[in-house]
Amino acid sequence: MKRLLTSLLVIGLIVVAVTGCSGSQQTSSTQSGASDVTNSASDKKIVITFGGTLPDENPLTQGMYKFKEDLEARTNGQIEVQVFPNNQMGGGREMLESLQQGNLTMVECSIGPLSTFDTTCTVFNLPYLFYTREQVYDFMDNYPISAELRQRVEDKTGIKMLAFWENGYRQITNSVRSIQTAEDLEGVKIRTMENRIHIETFKSWGANPTPMAFGELFTALQQKTVDGQENPLPNIASQKFEEVQKYLTISDHFYDPDGLYINADFYNGLPEDLQKAIDDSAKVATDYQRQMSREADERLHKVYQESDKIEYSVLPDSVKQQLLEKAQPVYEMVKADLGPDLYDRIMETIDEIKAKK
Repeated sequence: MKRLLTSLLVIGLIVVAVTGCSGSQQTSSTQSGASDVTNSASDKKIVITFGGTLPDENPLTQGMYKFKEDLEARTNGQIEVQVFPNNQMGGGREMLESLQQGNLTMVECSIGPLSTFDTTCTVFNLPYLFYTREQVYDFMDNYPISAELRQRVEDKTGIKMLAFWENGYRQITNSVRSIQTAEDLEGVKIRTMENRIHIETFKSWGANPTPMAFGELFTALQQKTVDGQENPLPNIASQKFEEVQKYLTISDHFYDPDGLYINADFYNGLPEDLQKAIDDSAKVATDYQRQMSREADERLHKVYQESDKIEYSVLPDSVKQQLLEKAQPVYEMVKADLGPDLYDRIMETIDEIKAKK
């Protein structure tokens, strides 16, 4: 009997010792992990479907891949991001609809199509609103009114704006004439996004704006369904519009912010550590995407200046001022949409930023 009790005691001590070592190793492994997510409420794998509008080489799509890379590493693979660029999931408006319905988790697209759901951010589409990129970044990232605008969008649409990315300054191409004066736009049939501000602005300039999906544009230019279009240089280059257009005018008429969107119900349903991981990865991807956009823009200005496929010209500042004056009714339209109080606060903030040395 004594031998039996002694044997059982020894076995019990061995089990305790082994269990203790195993628990110690597991704790050590968790604490030394590379992930920012150490105590997630659930270890269940989460898949994010992320739709975008442009080909792989575009700075916006590169931002999507940067987000994927950073978030998957940050969560040790607990979140998997599946990237679908180049309008695989539809155009901007269609993807935003899918986002609202929960059929997509995240979307990258210009804030232009967002205006069909809510007019809050249409103010950013006004012509010649900012002088420089740096002023835009300052407004978007550092002022409470920007966060207020994003919250208004979420409250009205169920779409959460994680960040403002950069589509860049939009330029005009066409096959009719070189745009050198405010009058040169008169009668030119210009493809625009489905964006009321863009449409009304080009009407104020005497052009004939024609909304059309981006994926249909090359064929429309080739077949002369429209005379021209307006887009940032990386978009123009990725679609090779110089093959079906004669003139490129550096007009900088709209600064086009791009939205990094997520379904609000999905985001709000995540534990706080995963929300933070998404926020942190969005910040990393935003800095990267903007840098890529600036570098691409600088490079493409040189490419098109030297190109023998399209005539490159720069719109004088005096003509830009004339176009701004012609577009003042569009400013008043946006003021009516937002209400005088919010509109005035936005404009006062922009004036404050422009006044900085």
